[in-house]
Amino acid sequence: MNSKRKPNQADPPSKSDMMVALQRSGYLLESVIVRHLNEAGFFVEPNQSLLNERTGLSQEIDILAEFYNYNPEHEHVCVKTNFVIEVINNLYPFVLTTPRTWSPNSPTEDYLRYWTTPGENHENHFLGKLDIFDIKGVDKRRLFSQYCAFTRKKSNDDLMACHPEDVHSSLQKMVEYSLDSIERWFDYASDEYWRLFFWQPVLVLRNDLFAVSETQDKEPELVSIESAQLEHNFHYRSKPETMIVDVVTEPHLLKLLQTHVREDEICEKRIFAMKTGSSD
Repeated sequence: MNSKRKPNQADPPSKSDMMVALQRSGYLLESVIVRHLNEAGFFVEPNQSLLNERTGLSQEIDILAEFYNYNPEHEHVCVKTNFVIEVINNLYPFVLTTPRTWSPNSPTEDYLRYWTTPGENHENHFLGKLDIFDIKGVDKRRLFSQYCAFTRKKSNDDLMACHPEDVHSSLQKMVEYSLDSIERWFDYASDEYWRLFFWQPVLVLRNDLFAVSETQDKEPELVSIESAQLEHNFHYRSKPETMIVDVVTEPHLLKLLQTHVREDEICEKRIFAMKTGSSD
């Protein structure tokens, strides 16, 4: 006779059971990312709330982060990227498909989202003299227009490609938060500062990111990658919009964010040169 008692709902969970549940949920992955960003000098705000105007419900962004390396030589000039980060603890691989090729209808003006002072109507507005699309490497991005993940209904079922609801929700939260944030800055009164603030959504995966590529025989193949960009099309306040979302695996997140930071430093240096009339 087997005397081992089966657990029931009234039994307190063991530490092992709780740790397995935490690892499966992704909460620990978020904590690791927050710690790594803090250690790298980023200002980090985890679990920030926002109001979804479509549903009237409060939602949370997993992580907000920014890095501003104050340079006292660049007086009254500030360039930085606001990273809006959602974390997906993917059990199965994540795949980016359908490369986005250029067309006359490509919404490239939406590929960077930013806010500046002085504003566009001010005599000192500087963006016409600064090619931020070149500095930010927009034309060099590996851009895709579709994604999928995988699931099994049961452990022995065939693997199925799908659009998970949690991924779609994460994408929507990031882009809506970004556009809401930019709108809030529009009422800011200009002063002597020249500012250029970017907003960049970042979808972080635990691991296993692939892209669909083609062999020399034009056959599709899966290629393991560290990061790429997804063109996310959506509606915001009944208007069609497009934003570029960075998709990256957790081990390569810091390297990706530091690339954005270096580009911001180049922008700031050139803006300061324009502001003071000095050589770049």
